[in-house]
Amino acid sequence: MGRLAFILVGAAFIVGLGMVGRADMNDEIAEAVFYCDMVAGGHWPDYNNTASECHKAYAAADLYLTEGN
Repeated sequence: MGRLAFILVGAAFIVGLGMVGRADMNDEIAEAVFYCDMVAGGHWPDYNNTASECHKAYAAADLYLTEGN
């Protein structure tokens, strides 16, 4: 029974890492979209010089942040 418990704990750990990684990626995409929205609205200057690449952030948001809706 010890070997099965070790395998189950290892699998649960890997699943947990995957969930945390997915949440981290979603947060990063949401931050990029917020930055692009604020720059486009004229509220912030483009201090990262990345406003020309906002289409990538919006595409990623469409793909990853609207899943299941």
